[in-house]
Amino acid sequence: MAVVSKPASQNLAVVLLTAYLSSLARQPLVTKACTTATLNFLQEEIAQRVSGVRADDKATEKRAALEGTPVKKSLIEKVVNKRVLQFSLYGLLISGPLNHFLYEILNK
Repeated sequence: MAVVSKPASQNLAVVLLTAYLSSLARQPLVTKACTTATLNFLQEEIAQRVSGVRADDKATEKRAALEGTPVKKSLIEKVVNKRVLQFSLYGLLISGPLNHFLYEILNK
C-alpha cells in the first residue's frame, strides 16, 4: 500500500496558519499589532522598491560622495529606510491596537 504525503509547502502553510491562529487566541492584541507592523513594513518596502525611491536615494548618496560631502546615516538607516521603519512602528503601536479595540467595540 502506497503512502501519499502532502507537499512540504502545504504542510508548512498549515503549520504556520495553526501557529498564527493559536497565537491569536492566546494574545490577540500582540498578535494583531505584530501582524499589522509586518504588513505595513512589507507594503512600504515593496512600494519604495517598485516606485524607485530607493534608487533615487542611492543616486543622491553617490552624488554627495563625489562632491565630497557624504550623507551620514545610522546603521539602521543603511539597512531600512526611515519611512519604512516609521510605518512599521505606526502599525505596531497605533494601527494594530486601535483596530483591535474598535472591532471589540463594534462586536458588542
